[in-house]
Amino acid sequence: MTKHEIMTALLSYDYEQEWFEFKHNWFEPDQLGAYISALSNSATILGRKTAFFVWGVEDSYHQVVGTNFDFYQSIKNEPLELYLRRRLTPDLEISFSEINFENKRCVLLEIPAAKIVPVSFNKERYIRVGSSKVNLLKYPERESHLFEVLRHGLISMENTKAREQDFSFDILNLYYKRAGIELKPNTFKHNLQLLTENDDYNLVAELIADRNHYSIRVGIFDGEDKTSTLYSVREFGKQSVLLTIDELLKFGDILNIPQVDERERVMERKELFLFDSNAYREAIINAIVHNKWTSSFEPMISVFSNRIEIISQGGLHPEETREDFFKGISRPINQALSNIFIQLSISERTGRGVPIIASIYGEAAFDIKENSITVTIPFNRLSRETRSQISSDSIDNIIMKLIRDNNSITVKELTLKTGRSATTINSKLKDLKNKNIIKRVGSKKNGYWEVL
Repeated sequence: MTKHEIMTALLSYDYEQEWFEFKHNWFEPDQLGAYISALSNSATILGRKTAFFVWGVEDSYHQVVGTNFDFYQSIKNEPLELYLRRRLTPDLEISFSEINFENKRCVLLEIPAAKIVPVSFNKERYIRVGSSKVNLLKYPERESHLFEVLRHGLISMENTKAREQDFSFDILNLYYKRAGIELKPNTFKHNLQLLTENDDYNLVAELIADRNHYSIRVGIFDGEDKTSTLYSVREFGKQSVLLTIDELLKFGDILNIPQVDERERVMERKELFLFDSNAYREAIINAIVHNKWTSSFEPMISVFSNRIEIISQGGLHPEETREDFFKGISRPINQALSNIFIQLSISERTGRGVPIIASIYGEAAFDIKENSITVTIPFNRLSRETRSQISSDSIDNIIMKLIRDNNSITVKELTLKTGRSATTINSKLKDLKNKNIIKRVGSKKNGYWEVL
């Protein structure tokens, strides 16, 4: 990645993460050294190759403001970079660079992730907890985890031993036969990466075995949030995940009620489904193949009166940016499981799932956090009131009404309430601002709308 691409990727996050830090002009050499230790060690735990410290960005609102920080200055008669490196153990190839970003001067410090042993500064080891820098000795569990990663690599489905070892794979064989592929009894376990280095069954094997302990729950609520009455809870699983996917997709077909759309009807009635079945299918498959199964948490599905929410545990792949995610540049967290899905034509190597969902419901359908990804599938539920409103009101009037009702409403909320894409909503908001009908007061994150 270029320096500008790195900056763009970092600024795409809503909050600072444990592997990067933003500052305006702040500088204190020994505290910076402690930050380098903390960021380097945290990057290793999170599977990042590099951590970053950036000057020129206001850390509360992530606004690019520029900086006068001088990384060429001397500390105690030696250049800053040498001063820091002499006190870091082991030595790190840190590098400063100056960038003109959004016509403002910024400084980027690139910090390699720790290797072999944790990085210390002045003989003290540090780690990040949220956005705070703390002494590693105060967090023995994180210290133990860091040493484990340094010795054996990141915990993955492939290197984690399954809870049980008595598995059969008849269903897996059946699916491969349907795909025209014959699994060889003596080699398929190695070829599909179902075994650890010690030849124990791993989590991949457990997930696709005929029987397992994994269960995906679907909660059905009568309102728009979880404070409403819970109608029922359906459980899918405790069997090969291949069968579970099929059952979840069939359940989606049951939920997807066809409606009659009589708007602009001439001869035939047009059926309008509650939601897009392709988007639902891709969201279910992505949630399963990208779920962080090593956390022992399964994906969760909630059905509300106006939408379906599909939550997978774990965020993006450590080396994947939000831009890559929406482009469909796939970096699976569970590579062996992803390979099986591709071989069985359940998913594609082209990474079309996310672009398909975004093209239908906009990028606002995705809520990406450090430890989870939520996909929202809104319902296009027709009623007499809705038909009347759609036919009599323009989308501009609907947006204006929603803003008057809630001047802090977000683009994501507007997309869900109108059924329009984020691109359409942003375009309409821009038109309304250009016509001096509304204006934005304050920041994008904490501001509000004002009707003029």
